[in-house]
Amino acid sequence: MNKLYTLFASLFCVLNTNSQVVVTEINYNSDSTISSGNWIEIQNRGNAAVDLTGWQFTDKSPSNIFNFPSGKTLLPGEIIVITNDPAKFTNQYPSVTNYIGSFNFNLSGNADSIVLYNA
Repeated sequence: MNKLYTLFASLFCVLNTNSQVVVTEINYNSDSTISSGNWIEIQNRGNAAVDLTGWQFTDKSPSNIFNFPSGKTLLPGEIIVITNDPAKFTNQYPSVTNYIGSFNFNLSGNADSIVLYNA
């Protein structure tokens, strides 16, 4: 597996500049009155579909791993959200239908990291 991106708080570090999949947005530690859970958004900025089978998303704890579902493909230009709480997410963003989850950990605003691995 190649490490594609690591996110420290709101600083994006591109570790594989040949990747066409990028982290485009992150939500963590929401205000309780508008909580949509913790989530990240990724986008395929390339010209070819990307099979996400075998990809993983983690935070700084090695035991916190989300495995992308087999057969999930990200088409050119397509965006997908990975959420830890689909019910909260859809309650806040009912028009967004391209999401997967749920990952079973929370993202912290205190020295956490996000790592996206390809297969």
